[in-house]
Amino acid sequence: ADVDCLDATSLRRIRALESRKSQWFAQAQADAELSRIDAVHTADERAAQRAAHKAELDRLCAERCAAAERKRQEEAAAERALVEANRREERLVAARTEAQRKAQREASQR
Repeated sequence: ADVDCLDATSLRRIRALESRKSQWFAQAQADAELSRIDAVHTADERAAQRAAHKAELDRLCAERCAAAERKRQEEAAAERALVEANRREERLVAARTEAQRKAQREASQR
């Protein structure tokens, strides 16, 4: 009977150890899964941050490009206005010169 008790006690201890081992293994698997989920989540967060940063850079670049285009158009308009003003001035000078010649011709004919 003593041997049977020892065997029963040993069996209980073995079962208890196996149960703890099983619980530990299950906990280790759960920890590993949580670590994997955390890694995926962190990678997703980093990817989202990179995407947001890229979107911000794209927006800033688009703003700068639009500002540069507006400046180019303004400069082109100013250049056209200057050319037109120079042409008007040349026509005025030509008209004055012609008027002076005409006046001189009329004066010399008198």
